[in-house]
Amino acid sequence: WKQNYGKRRPDGSIKTTGKRVSLTTSGDAAFGDAGELVLSNGAVTLNNTAAHILAAARKSNELTLELIFQSASGTQRGPARVLSFSKDAYNRNVTIGQEGAELRLRLRTPRTGLNGSNPEVRLADVEPDKPFHLLVTYRDGQLQAYLNGRKTCDDKRVRGDFSNWTAQTWLLGNEATLDRAWKGRIQGFAIHNRHMPPREAEARYQAASVPLVAK
Repeated sequence: WKQNYGKRRPDGSIKTTGKRVSLTTSGDAAFGDAGELVLSNGAVTLNNTAAHILAAARKSNELTLELIFQSASGTQRGPARVLSFSKDAYNRNVTIGQEGAELRLRLRTPRTGLNGSNPEVRLADVEPDKPFHLLVTYRDGQLQAYLNGRKTCDDKRVRGDFSNWTAQTWLLGNEATLDRAWKGRIQGFAIHNRHMPPREAEARYQAASVPLVAK
């Protein structure tokens, strides 16, 4: 399975592989002129996705997340949620967040806890207002991150499968409780239920969409 988004359809849905996924915006989340999501103090909820992604993740016990984005600030805290499959600030399946200039990952397995924070993994550092392609890929004992095709993380501490994942909410730009807002823009994302080798990670960066339109 894979979820990709591009420009919003007139009915508010987005085209995905084999189905449509509707988006619900809250707060001041909006679409920019180039179809990117502009996030400051709101959130975007992905509807009709949780059950499908949950089943696929449990089947493979592997995961790859991709984002094309730019942060609006290097002093965000929370961590501020860029992408999250979660229930609240303490219960999640997976989250990519920003703390200061650092991108961090919380990934739930039977070993890492309900919050996926034991350990919380530093993925990379980002600069404000600069477009990035981030790819994070996992299988038991192997967690790698690539920023613009360059490996920035190779962590072997995260172990376990997704047997304790539960039905939660997919969001962009915030937590489900709307108290961990992230400021920035997201041009696209993809979710895969498999691990990716370095050569493919680099190739996906090379094939990524055009950079975000500057502010």
